[in-house]
Formats: sequence, structure tokens, C-alpha cells
Amino acid sequence: MKKSYRKFTHAWIFIVLILPGFFPAKDLMISAQVVNNHSIRINFNAPLDSKDTELILYRSTVKLADSSVNKVRYPITEFQIDTAQNPVTFFDHYIAHNVTYHYLAILRYKGQKKSLATSNTLEISSPNVTIEEVTDPVIFVNKKHYYLEIQDNEKMAKRYPISLGRDPFKRKIHQDNKTTPEGFYKITNLQTDATFYKAIDIDYPNAQDRNRYEFMKAEGLVPVDRGIGGEIQIHGKHPRFGSIQRNWTWGCISLRNTDVDEIFKLSTLKAGIPVIIFGHEFSLEDALSLAEERPFEKIKSAQKKLTEMGLYKGRIDGILGRQTQFAIGRYQIDQDLPISCVLDARTLGALLNRTE
Repeated sequence: MKKSYRKFTHAWIFIVLILPGFFPAKDLMISAQVVNNHSIRINFNAPLDSKDTELILYRSTVKLADSSVNKVRYPITEFQIDTAQNPVTFFDHYIAHNVTYHYLAILRYKGQKKSLATSNTLEISSPNVTIEEVTDPVIFVNKKHYYLEIQDNEKMAKRYPISLGRDPFKRKIHQDNKTTPEGFYKITNLQTDATFYKAIDIDYPNAQDRNRYEFMKAEGLVPVDRGIGGEIQIHGKHPRFGSIQRNWTWGCISLRNTDVDEIFKLSTLKAGIPVIIFGHEFSLEDALSLAEERPFEKIKSAQKKLTEMGLYKGRIDGILGRQTQFAIGRYQIDQDLPISCVLDARTLGALLNRTE
């Protein structure tokens, strides 16, 4: 009887050691430290010797657990960690200032969602920085990493944590009460007394948004009963609801009220200041390129390429008119590019480098 029991015990230990999902959680540990005003270093102590596994790091302003990594509902950023280095470390350069972050790491087989090991949860506060009066402000909104950054003369002044609409992975195409736009915008108005504390109005929909909407409507890509939407703001929270711990807006960008107060104190904050919003569909380079005017010859070259592909039947005149914009939109659909109906940097590069 004792001999059988020992065989069973040894067999059970063997199964525990080899079957997926049986890595003990204690084998995956993380620690962190602030290394400067703009970065947090994460250190990993984990079983990382398998080429079939991947290490995922989650960061959020809410407490994380393996069962609650809901990247739609909560402002969660996911990082793929390079495990080739030894020891494994990761520098999170995408943090906002003066906020408490929560980190969680998960080890899993590539292409699978089931975790082999889950790390301890980690809580660390980022440093605060003082924002001085800025002379040439530009606002950047990074939807992937959930921060609003104020730059002054092309240098970062400060970052603030944000939350977004209830579908943070998509950009606004039409009225839907859940997506946040991506692109190059400008401030149109400042509201010191708004529904959500204080608000900065931006010019969505701008001319490019309207052209894209008309194209997508003509292509049957927009529900027939949906308008283009509007009233997109950067605002605070309502006294009864809203925070940076959850994606809750109807497409706006929400901050803490104390952060809104700090931004509103900037005397140079006014209408006309650029607001560049980028995320999962439009990169920063994509958004910035929307503001660029394309040279006459490049537009003509693009028209020629689109004509050769049978997507454009107008004149080769170097003018970015409606026919050319719609042809660009059809090309972007064919190439699985974000639809802008504009010769943004990615589209222009793909089109002019195209060979038969």
C-alpha cells in the first residue's frame, strides 16, 4: 500500500511539473523602481527558458488580477516583454506623472490566453513634476498608453493620466457614443464651467473627418442612420461619476479635476492650439502627417498610381479633390490601411513605393 502511494505521489509531482498551467505563481515575481521623472523600471524573476512562451506585462490605474484584465472596460496598457536579455528588465517610458500604477505580469504559451504563471501585483507611484508657464504648447493624447502630454517647444512639460470612451481600441468614424477620435485637431473653445467640470473643445469633426465620413457612407461602411457625431472634449469628471479608473466617456478624453485645473492655469492655453490624438489605428506619425500639405508632384504621382490600379478616373492635375480622396480611400481599403482619404505618411509611402 505504501509503495503504491509513493508511485502515485511521484506521478502527481511529475504531472504538476510538466503540464501547462501548473507553473507555480511564486516562480514569476516582479519588482519596480522609479529611475527618473519619466520612467519606471520593472524587474522580472521568472522561469523564462522556453521559446514557446511569452511574457506579458499589464499596467493600469486600477488594481489588476488575472481574472480582471479587461482592456476595454479599464485603462490597461499591455507590453510584450523581451525575454532574451538576462536578467529580464523593462523600462516603462510611457507613464503619466503623479499617479499610482498597478502592474501584473503573465507568462503564457504563444498564441494562447491561458496563463502558465501569474506574478504578484505591484503598486508604485510615479513622481510629480511642476509644469511651468509654457510658451508654445501642443497637446498630445496617447490612447494606447493613457496619457495626455503637454509639450512646450517640442519638449515634454508634463503628462496626465486619462480615461477614454467605452471602445478605446477604435477611432471615431461616426456617432456611436463610445469611440475617441484619432488625428490632428485644434482647440476651438475653453469652458470654465462645463457638464464635466471644465472642458476643452476640439474641432472634431474637421474637414478630413467629414471627407472620410462621406466616403465611408458612400461605400456602405457607415450605418445609414448614423451621423458623423461631434462635441468631443478634453474634460474632468462629473460629481457623481467618471474617473481615470475606467473607460466611461462617450468618446471624450477625461482627466482628474485637479489636473484640469492645472492645465487651465496655463495662460497660453487658447483656441488654435494643436491637439494630436493617436492610438491603435493611427500612430503618432500618421496623425502628424495629416497636417502636412503634399507637394503638387507627389499628388500627381499618387494619381498616376491610382489610375494604373483602376481606382481613379479623374485628371492627373495634382489637386487633392473629392475624386482623388475617394480613390485614396479605396486604395486604403484594398491595402488594409486606416481609412483617412488623405495621403498620410503610411499611405503615401505604400503607394509611391508600389511596384507591379
